[in-house]
Amino acid sequence: MVSNPFSLSFIGSAGLLFINVVNYYLLDNILNVNRLQKEKEQLNQQLAFQSTKYQQISTAYRNTRSLMHDTKKHYFYIEECVKKGNYDVIEDYLKKSMEDIEQSYNRINTGNLVIDAFVSNHMSIAEKENIEFRTDIQVSLSNIQIDDYDFSIILGNLLDNCLNACREIQVPAPRQIEVSIRTTSKELLLHISNTLSHQAKEHEKDEMVHGYGITNVENITLKYYGTYVYYIERDRYHAIVSIPCNIMI
Repeated sequence: MVSNPFSLSFIGSAGLLFINVVNYYLLDNILNVNRLQKEKEQLNQQLAFQSTKYQQISTAYRNTRSLMHDTKKHYFYIEECVKKGNYDVIEDYLKKSMEDIEQSYNRINTGNLVIDAFVSNHMSIAEKENIEFRTDIQVSLSNIQIDDYDFSIILGNLLDNCLNACREIQVPAPRQIEVSIRTTSKELLLHISNTLSHQAKEHEKDEMVHGYGITNVENITLKYYGTYVYYIERDRYHAIVSIPCNIMI
């Protein structure tokens, strides 16, 4: 029995079409799996980052409470020395206690735990790495109406991105970070900027330059009906976050 050439051709074409369709869906599934795996890894990294930042807040709070407790002990000891007339030991004791206080005391003291902990910490890191760190902070605590956990994600991400960007700059090019945090009767405003390397400026649209975790910054800002914008002007990267006051979440 001789097969019809047309039928064989049709069956062959249908088979090839079926194989191509299967390959297309298999490839699409593989790409989706890879994308989901990458998103999962990024999410896990960001969750770890958030946990670390919130732990820093908890540590800062405990250090503040411990500092207050130790200060009371120092006061009572000095008071007892004065009562007993042991004036010669007070000077050395004060020097030692002041050294301990300076090691645990925040460099920035606004009364807001997130600002004080993160800005103080990043200032210390910047100074150790010879990065110029300037601050302009004028806030009213009543106008900071954002949860500490959310605030720590916003401020922590932005400050970390500044440090990482400055670390890419080769000396003697300037390595500078400027942190402005202000409140008005209507909003909490963060304006954080840093100098950029030439390579970073050429690839300003890259995710690494934009900053890891910025998606979370954007999402949290939107949660509070705020705005987040960034731009590059000359050799500086600017990030601005505005959170309105009197917003019910």
